[in-house]
Amino acid sequence: MTMTRRRGAGCAALILTLLVACGAGDKPEKRPSSLSEDKAIDAIEEYHAAWEALDFEKVASLHSDDFEYLFFTQTIEADAFPAILKEVWMTGVVEYEIEEQDFRVLLLPPEHASVTLKFSDRAVYDDGNELETTGGMTYLLQNAGTEWKVRRLHHAGPPPPEFSGE
Repeated sequence: MTMTRRRGAGCAALILTLLVACGAGDKPEKRPSSLSEDKAIDAIEEYHAAWEALDFEKVASLHSDDFEYLFFTQTIEADAFPAILKEVWMTGVVEYEIEEQDFRVLLLPPEHASVTLKFSDRAVYDDGNELETTGGMTYLLQNAGTEWKVRRLHHAGPPPPEFSGE
């Protein structure tokens, strides 16, 4: 083999190696099945179902340990949330409904997803009064192995009467 042929073979091998190495990064990364848009939406719907059932223990069980709820002028952390939910926000509520629409999911591998949606909800109180609100919510979900946990929830919309001075 002549020197020119060896160089040519060496260059071809080097180019082939570089092409293979560079091409390996082009393959889509395999995500665990729990990291999908559908699973993220399912997690939000499960979360809302727990609210509708007025099952505050279930609601809290769907939070990550470092959960935060950004609600107008308040930031409620995981340890304070169950008491505020039972003793303040949902006191006297006998029925609760929430409807979601326009889910927007952004997967943030390897272990988070952001879900934004529009909502309308209705709370019926034991004295017969009803309160309806509308707005938007953004959830930051954290993958906890086989399920999503709610890491952060941001609630936005017209404030309820207790926040607007009505």
